[in-house]
Amino acid sequence: MPEPDDSDLPVATIEARSRRSAVWLVPLAALVVVAGFVVREWWQRGPMVVVMIPKATGIEAGRTRVLSRGVPIGTVEHVRLDEQLERPLVEVRLERWASAFAREGAVYWVVTPSINFHGVSGLETLASGPVLEARPGAATASSTTRFTALARTPSNASTAGGVQGGVLDGLRIVLTSPRLGSIRPGSPLTFRDIEVGEVVATELAEDAKATRVHVVVQDRYAPLVRANSQFWGRGGLGLDLGMTGFKLRTESLESILGGGIAFATPDASAPVSANGDSFELLEDEPKGWVKWAPDIRLAP
Repeated sequence: MPEPDDSDLPVATIEARSRRSAVWLVPLAALVVVAGFVVREWWQRGPMVVVMIPKATGIEAGRTRVLSRGVPIGTVEHVRLDEQLERPLVEVRLERWASAFAREGAVYWVVTPSINFHGVSGLETLASGPVLEARPGAATASSTTRFTALARTPSNASTAGGVQGGVLDGLRIVLTSPRLGSIRPGSPLTFRDIEVGEVVATELAEDAKATRVHVVVQDRYAPLVRANSQFWGRGGLGLDLGMTGFKLRTESLESILGGGIAFATPDASAPVSANGDSFELLEDEPKGWVKWAPDIRLAP
């Protein structure tokens, strides 16, 4: 029997197999993707600011938005009390492009549904809950991270540059009185029944013997306030006795219900008031003030 010829059989080729495997590339790719998301998130994050607010009802971490003129500029990340456990603080993470809201002069306030004599506002928060509204600081202002929110929405917040340093733009003066009466933040300041400013804050004096009313007069009407100006409270009924009998004086419904302050200036000889000037708030209007006719020109 012939022997088989081995030359006709296929010859196996042995190749050295690399010990490297592509399996390890999968977790590496996942790690690169995750790192990319982390870097992107970090790059887009803006500064963190802390805002002291009057109360935190409805404010939720991770849900409450911060807006400026309807545009989202950040989100509330944490809600807590201050070191004295007395005032609520919210920590707000701003968008990277919104760093102007972390400058001195930036203003924050809480927007909630409100109905008053200035109109209806904040109805959009009925479903979404309260939001923080803000206005930026000046481009030349220094950076800061702590703010105190306004007690209420400023009446001219919709105008450019409507707020400054936590209050409305304009002449800032202080009125002192033994008692506050019905005056509240938002109460109007009038000159000849024309609204020219408003009350932005009230407080007790340092010795607790009087009240202090902080008022802002709109820039256009600031020249009306002189060193000899006299201020008095509005908000009630008056009865005048004359030769023809009694005459009942009534204020506007807004002043009757929400309080108000009026003022008049005898003449233009006294110097124009400056920020921080203080005046006495009289209980009754000065006699004959209607006939005062100072020659004061207002800007158009």
